[in-house]
Amino acid sequence: MMETIVKHGGACMHVTGFFAYRDLPCGEASARAFLAQYQSTGVLDFADCLGVYRARIDREDGTAVWFSDNYGGSSFFINWQTGTISPSLYESAAPEERKPNPVAIAEFLYFGCTYSYDTIFSGVTRSDPDCYYVVRDTGIETRSKELPPLEQLEPGQEAMASLMERVCRAAQGLSMGCAVTGGVDSRSVLAHLLANGVRPALTVTGPPDHPDVCLAGKIADVLGQELTVFSDAPEGDAWLQEAIRQVDGMAGVCGAYRLAKQSGGLAARGIALKFGGGAGELYKNSFLNQDFPFYGGKPDWKRFLRFKVITYDFPDGICGGQTEEAIRQTPERLYRKFSRYSRPTKAESYLCAGYAIMQMRLAGISNMENRFYAAYTPLMERSVAASVLGQPPRRLEMQAWQRRQVTQHAPVLKDIPTDRGLTCDSARAGTEWARSMWFLAKVAAGRVFRRSRVPSRIDRCFAQGLSSPAYHAAVERCRELGILSEHVQAEQIPRMIADRVFAVGMMFSSPQERTGN
Repeated sequence: MMETIVKHGGACMHVTGFFAYRDLPCGEASARAFLAQYQSTGVLDFADCLGVYRARIDREDGTAVWFSDNYGGSSFFINWQTGTISPSLYESAAPEERKPNPVAIAEFLYFGCTYSYDTIFSGVTRSDPDCYYVVRDTGIETRSKELPPLEQLEPGQEAMASLMERVCRAAQGLSMGCAVTGGVDSRSVLAHLLANGVRPALTVTGPPDHPDVCLAGKIADVLGQELTVFSDAPEGDAWLQEAIRQVDGMAGVCGAYRLAKQSGGLAARGIALKFGGGAGELYKNSFLNQDFPFYGGKPDWKRFLRFKVITYDFPDGICGGQTEEAIRQTPERLYRKFSRYSRPTKAESYLCAGYAIMQMRLAGISNMENRFYAAYTPLMERSVAASVLGQPPRRLEMQAWQRRQVTQHAPVLKDIPTDRGLTCDSARAGTEWARSMWFLAKVAAGRVFRRSRVPSRIDRCFAQGLSSPAYHAAVERCRELGILSEHVQAEQIPRMIADRVFAVGMMFSSPQERTGN
């Protein structure tokens, strides 16, 4: 993992990750200029920073200033009771001091993330990318970065191209990789890397016959490059303990295993900066298509939540006590939260809410990857997200945004099929319309008529992980804490929820239980 330390005028700045300031190269040059600007003006110029990183400035007076990137890809954890900050959630509180946060645990079990900066530990929060933190002997103070809201940023049609040109200049000399799948989002990012002369190492996760792996292979073949595939099958005797440690209570243990395996494998190959296509939902009407073709009017937040957030009914009888009550209160709690994103138009409202949703959903895996290398999600950069806010929703149908990126910047990729059986060719959007609408209709029908069906996972490590002594110990620990009902059996919990129970239980276990010693 990239780490930079620079000094200026009695202050010292520590940066971990990919940090670029203004038009300077990443790392030392950017950190030195940022620190000099702060020392000379007293102003922390967050708006001119990009990348995925966390940083600390130690000042002469003993005060420390902590902050992370502007979209939340890399986080740290604040223990408000002890006044300490840690890069790891597990290490943020001593075992005897950890107390469950019922609301955060309920959301994590339900969704695989929390829709706030609270964590499963009471009194410990994850860093807010809109804020920075001043640490003194007397305590920790939260201050706003004063970043303008997305809707106040000037939208630019070529925001992605401008960003990626700047990123590729800043990252010159780094060994880079890019995740590729059967979807259109990672292909859009790859197109811009290729357009800027970057040939990243290509990687994908999954079994050999998975559509993502097969289609990623076609992309690699067209480019004449090697594709590194990391399978979802367990490898090595210590795979489970390593997965438990890496997810750090922010993702399901088995569900994240293949990505943890990928992270370790790429880091061993010397990759310092890895690109991914996360947050592509913002660019293809994914937070608005439930209302197709009626994009006008005011936002209907209950309908929005039903289709985009609370997409299944959590089974009764699994949780206990305060956690069960928090599960029941979830719809009303999230309604209050997301209705605050109401803007003049429905599209703007849903996109602003969608950006916040993606910040929360991506945090767990992104934080895990960032322990190995800088895992960068350019589609989450605020300037790029703002570029679609003012666009008419119909201009984003049929993955038009992604098609344009690929067709204009890497046309060699445009005819390779996607996981929907479509292409990335802008000229073929019209002829592929019916097939795309059929796909979306099936998704919508599932969320209306099959809400009692908990989404399932098919990764090959699940069977072994969820039959392990560690999983059963985690379930028992959750029963002891009142997180689970005393009557529920480990085998009765649906696999996706069970995987999250596994992660939670291990976070409240001793180091010996986590390592299997």
